[in-house]
Amino acid sequence: MQSNEELWVDPQGNLVHVGNIRDTDKLEHELVYELIEKAKKIRDENEKFKHEVFGDIDAFIELCRERYKVNLMSRTKKGNYALRSFDGKIKITITNPSKLELDHKVMMAKEKIDEFLLKELEGASAFLKNLVTNAFRVNEEGNLNVREVLKLKKIETQEPLWNEAMKIIDDSLRVVMSKTSVRFYERGGDNRYYLLDMDFSRIGVK
Repeated sequence: MQSNEELWVDPQGNLVHVGNIRDTDKLEHELVYELIEKAKKIRDENEKFKHEVFGDIDAFIELCRERYKVNLMSRTKKGNYALRSFDGKIKITITNPSKLELDHKVMMAKEKIDEFLLKELEGASAFLKNLVTNAFRVNEEGNLNVREVLKLKKIETQEPLWNEAMKIIDDSLRVVMSKTSVRFYERGGDNRYYLLDMDFSRIGVK
């Protein structure tokens, strides 16, 4: 009877005797398992480090507020701020990126705009029709491009239907916050700040 150590499972779920597996495939198998374990360890360490970073920064902000009556957040724009070393060589930025989204009410605005174009018939310019077409063209995920929709608001007219549609667009806008991120910078000899890149996909290999 063969032991489990002598039988390996291939991608199709078949049992293959270890003697029938090429040495290079065995070495590759061992390598990828060794590397994935190292990667998991780094991932866990990064997760721990991230929590420590935000915890330390939050504690510092609270200390400034309570003990020194300095509200760092009052000097920020939309929750984005930076911490710097006294010598100016190190900078840490904390960003809370936000983006605009349109909710379901935007389709009510489209109905008003369609009604306006139907009423105008020949009076509506080709430019305006093209602007409306682009504004309500959806991407592969079925979402509208907010920037294109907001271009409609640049059109000035006294037509009630159009202005009602623009008001609905305003009402449909929502600010959505993304995840807070932190970045570390160190000033180089040329007096410029350089990002300490912690993203594998952007780190060059010598």
